[in-house]
Amino acid sequence: MSISRRTVSTHVSSILKKLHMTSRVELAMEVTRRQNPRRCEPKKRPPLPFRRGVRQVAGDSPKSA
Repeated sequence: MSISRRTVSTHVSSILKKLHMTSRVELAMEVTRRQNPRRCEPKKRPPLPFRRGVRQVAGDSPKSA
């Protein structure tokens, strides 16, 4: 017994639609996050430095006045 690629594609599309997702990659990321939430948390980064009320873009060097 076998099923066609079109049948699989239809079932996957239906599942993604019900979960409000757009791709298999998005689904895989969500499954991984739910199974292992601590591992998928974004790493905390230190805040960017501020200079006279203007936020400096990462990689920019301070301009001399």
